[in-house]
Amino acid sequence: GPAGVLRIGTHTWQLALGATLGVLVGVLALGALLGRGARIKLGNALGVLFAAEWTALLAVLAAEGALDVKQHLPLHLCGISSLVCIWHSLAPRQILFETLYFTGVSAPLIALLTPQFNYDCSLVYVLEYYFSHGWIPLTALYSVVVLGFRPRRHAWLLNFAYMHVSIPTIGAVNYALGSNYMFLSAPPAVDNPLLFVKTPPYHIANFMLLVLGSNAVQMVPFWLLNAYEENSAPPITATTDKSKRKAT
Repeated sequence: GPAGVLRIGTHTWQLALGATLGVLVGVLALGALLGRGARIKLGNALGVLFAAEWTALLAVLAAEGALDVKQHLPLHLCGISSLVCIWHSLAPRQILFETLYFTGVSAPLIALLTPQFNYDCSLVYVLEYYFSHGWIPLTALYSVVVLGFRPRRHAWLLNFAYMHVSIPTIGAVNYALGSNYMFLSAPPAVDNPLLFVKTPPYHIANFMLLVLGSNAVQMVPFWLLNAYEENSAPPITATTDKSKRKAT
């Protein structure tokens, strides 16, 4: 069938979104109950599962003759995040976490709420869409809640700068292929109140404003946590400083 948009509030939308959020909360709760070694192994297992699902999707699309370089290269934000997600799950790194946290939480969550499909809206593909977009924020939140990762102080601005670097490259790919990766050529065909500018190419400025705003919002919990820890730390006095020197 043709590509399409899943209407918000329909039974299928509620079922897919509810199942995705249920799995996300369940995996985070399970990970929090495990020991350190088991937490890392569970993260590795999720990475293998995600890689297998992504590979299987490409194989199915290729078998159906539906694989299209204009739609299925991993050049959307969610596609790029998927690759980073698999890499970070198998070999956790701070820079991968920060990339995933800022590009892999807000964008996929918006995609889950306002889905637009590159292939048909059959139940199988709807569930695949929600699975493939749901495990991106799952991996980012698993890194925070279960593995204890935190973004560095200026990571949100660095991520915003990296986005500007990627736009010319992906824009050139769009020009060569006639594609719409990262929705640079045209905004997505969904009703999203956050997209108040829908005229190309000015909608890109709207996107970048959303990225900057979402990055800042995602830093707020860590700013508050850092402020709390700084205020809770015992004051440094002459006595404690002298005892530290003796200990060393």
